[in-house]
Amino acid sequence: MARKTFEHLEGQRRRPDVYEEVTAYVQWGETFRDKFPTLPNEGANYHFPEHYKLGYWDPTKTRWKSHQWESFRDPNRLTYRSYHEVQSEREAALEAVLAAARSEHAVRYLDPEWVETLRMFFAPMRFAEWGISMAHQYVGRFSISSLVTNPSILQVFDELRHTQRIAEWTHDLETEHGGFGGYRAQWLEDPMFQPMREYLERVCVLRDWGEVVVATNLVLEPLLQRVLYRTLSDLGNAHSDSVLPHFAYSVYGDEERHWSWAAALAAMLNEESDENRATTGDWIDSWTPLALRSVEALAPVYSIVGKEPVFDSALAEARNLAADVLESAGVTGVALQDRPTVVGGETS
Repeated sequence: MARKTFEHLEGQRRRPDVYEEVTAYVQWGETFRDKFPTLPNEGANYHFPEHYKLGYWDPTKTRWKSHQWESFRDPNRLTYRSYHEVQSEREAALEAVLAAARSEHAVRYLDPEWVETLRMFFAPMRFAEWGISMAHQYVGRFSISSLVTNPSILQVFDELRHTQRIAEWTHDLETEHGGFGGYRAQWLEDPMFQPMREYLERVCVLRDWGEVVVATNLVLEPLLQRVLYRTLSDLGNAHSDSVLPHFAYSVYGDEERHWSWAAALAAMLNEESDENRATTGDWIDSWTPLALRSVEALAPVYSIVGKEPVFDSALAEARNLAADVLESAGVTGVALQDRPTVVGGETS
């Protein structure tokens, strides 16, 4: 017997897969109104009555406008189950690296210059990951479609895992070398982190979930994560760090997924109307200058080990990556139109 599907997914030329069946039309809100006559037209009020202080899933929660919210498809097509399967394998691999490093006391033999470099930036980065997770909890609560909520909430899980791993390895560094316990004061007071702190605090008080997606996934993440990846991977390898290059690889894979789903969503909406395209462009131009300052402020991490050319190369890569991500979303950013030439820097 042929497998049946839900009523609201019937009639399509292609049979819905598991991702569509468990993700589409899950939030009973505006996307249901007048769509399916057999369902209560006031279904949105079933979960969240009009007087409820947070309201229900409401199209006024973003300036983006669409008649096809339920047409969006995350290019990664992850459900909670498939996400868990993929991430369980990756976390097991990273845990094996950490276990081996602890067994061999690898942290004890880190280059002192590299330890001093890590003291400058590594521990406070937990707050950056945490801030993005907080911002996407808002997206997960107010985005109009479960097809948007799903990748955003999975992103929250990712950012929390990154936060935990940073805290975990910081504990090992503090135990062996000391000097890693002042990360909160660093985040609040060190000039290196103030542009990024301002950026994330401003993002966390936004009330437009679409702008949160653009500000985090399309603007900040491609710029920041490419530079951080180069920092932990290239500089870590150059200083015989057996742990952080693996951590960087794991984090970067997650971040690529984050900006891919956000770019796909923005591309769909920008294609739907010029108004959406203009809105997306406004958000990008508003947030890009501070995002660039946030990343450029990390330059002292490279200068302390005499690797300024590596930072220049990493920043150029990040700017080009950010421009590519925006291009895939069907928009450009004024501050990223001039693509820099990537010049390789020696890391040995």
